[in-house]
Amino acid sequence: MKVKQKAYAKINLALNVFKKEGEYHPLESLVTTVDLYDSVTLQRRKDDKITLFAKGNVREYVYNLTPTKDNAYKAACLYQQAFNTLGVDIVVEKNIPLSSGMGGSSALAAAVLNAMNKLFDKNESLVELANQLGSDTAFLLNGGTAILRGRGTQIEQLNKIPPLKILALFIDGGVDTAKCFETFDNMPPSSDYSDINKLAISLYSNNIEYGECKNSLQNAACKINDGVYKGLNFLKSLSPSAYFLTGSGSTVCALFNYEGLYDWAKQKADAAGFNCQILTSIQPKTTR
Repeated sequence: MKVKQKAYAKINLALNVFKKEGEYHPLESLVTTVDLYDSVTLQRRKDDKITLFAKGNVREYVYNLTPTKDNAYKAACLYQQAFNTLGVDIVVEKNIPLSSGMGGSSALAAAVLNAMNKLFDKNESLVELANQLGSDTAFLLNGGTAILRGRGTQIEQLNKIPPLKILALFIDGGVDTAKCFETFDNMPPSSDYSDINKLAISLYSNNIEYGECKNSLQNAACKINDGVYKGLNFLKSLSPSAYFLTGSGSTVCALFNYEGLYDWAKQKADAAGFNCQILTSIQPKTTR
């Protein structure tokens, strides 16, 4: 028996990072899943072994794959230990760029947990396992649009948000998340934070508070990868309603008031040599 599951990317429309408490920074974010995804295919084994193979567009992931360090593999191991199942063969197909701030690793972990439930015909709660696998993983079990707080484990789901188009520029080189937070800690404190609740309320209407699309890590990401700075400046030149970094980068995004501007902006980005895509926010189908 085989099960195939999509692993949707996410975009942070806003991200507030606060002063470190202990080992972690408290976060507050408005996040949405988009129609860019990896996929996982799981096949049940007759023994307890777990294997992981990869294919797809992200060559660095495919050719440097170390299964025991991979979140998809770790998710299967956690599920097996928690619920005493047989082993599985996992095939990952990558499309989400690496180190892009789009939650690819967490999305794969969430997809494997959901697929394990289907494969073994169970309806187990997966939140506790997801929280061991990354700050966005519990949210990505179901996706949609939500406000995340704390370490991403406090989820306030926002229902029936109209779909939102986003122009995303995938900046080469990525940004290492740990290095980005370290750089953030060593920079002067910023008082420029988003009013997450105000932005959330505005998403229900056609009067979006674009000025609240901010990211506390933006300056740190620019310092690590100059391509992020160049991408943001390019987006600014298009006079969008909002332009911002997602996650810790390196993907930068723009929102426009009129739908027709997205195709025009993408043509400009293509001509300038950027790898880009117009994405749409989505609410994935329920997992069961």
